[in-house]
Amino acid sequence: MGTMLARFVAMALPLAGCCETTHHTALVDLEGRPITEPVGGDAGTSDAAATGTLDCQALCLQPIIGRCLSWEIESCERSDPAGSTVTCRYVDTQCPDILPLPRAVCGRRTHGVGLVAALGDDALGRALAHMAALEAASIPAFTRLARELAAHHAPLSLIRAAERARRDEVRHAATMRGLAQARGGSVGRVTGRAERGVRPLAELAIENALEGCVRETWGAAVARFQAAGAADPALRRAMGVIARDEARHAALAWRVHRWALSRLDEPARRECARALRDEAASLRRELDGCFDDATARALGVPTGAAARALASAIDGALWGRA
Repeated sequence: MGTMLARFVAMALPLAGCCETTHHTALVDLEGRPITEPVGGDAGTSDAAATGTLDCQALCLQPIIGRCLSWEIESCERSDPAGSTVTCRYVDTQCPDILPLPRAVCGRRTHGVGLVAALGDDALGRALAHMAALEAASIPAFTRLARELAAHHAPLSLIRAAERARRDEVRHAATMRGLAQARGGSVGRVTGRAERGVRPLAELAIENALEGCVRETWGAAVARFQAAGAADPALRRAMGVIARDEARHAALAWRVHRWALSRLDEPARRECARALRDEAASLRRELDGCFDDATARALGVPTGAAARALASAIDGALWGRA
């Protein structure tokens, strides 16, 4: 697993920080209201409204209000003979100052365990504190996984691997907490608790597919990316260790996945596979979100083209084949 993720990261790293330019269009009426198709009208009634100068900045503003990424108005022109519909043209240059960022940090979660938001005046400190909290939330997740694997008579190797992963997460949480506190971040608390009962194997399998096969596999790749690209040498060193451990945790998730599927009936296997693919698709959609400052660069997380290339590689090798 670690070797495969390293190969994907090496492929995506050259794309980090690249600007991407795309072009978009939208239709508006003469009041600047967005519409889905030309208004139409009688070409014979054209007047000054159909021939006068258009104020593109005023007419084309409404379609881009509230957009996360930076669409700039490029031009506009009339779209019908009557001049009652205007086509607005936009250019979107996506550079490192406005970066798509998914839930791009490590951490397996389990039902019943939540997080309180990290605090601090420094954006990087808050981000590191959030990462520390996610690592801490993984501790009860792996505790529960080991206990439930034992209850379902899983191979001893899987149970011991889950117990080792729990110990890894204790170290990871402490490491990230120290880095966060050095930047003034106050680590958000882990709230709630994992339920003590033993869930049906089908439920365990679905949570493992979502949190392990998708989220933790992604987190392991991101950690390796950070080990190469984080601005702070101390963070790069920490992520190098964490990336190695998280790759092992991701491999464990896929081993649990294969074992669980071998024990489930066909409808349950199909449901688990569908849940995994849906979660992978959800993660990839998150790459269209925004992270509007330089924190992503300081953390060294993949963004923009690099994030999409990395997710696409993992999808082709793992998620899409599940």
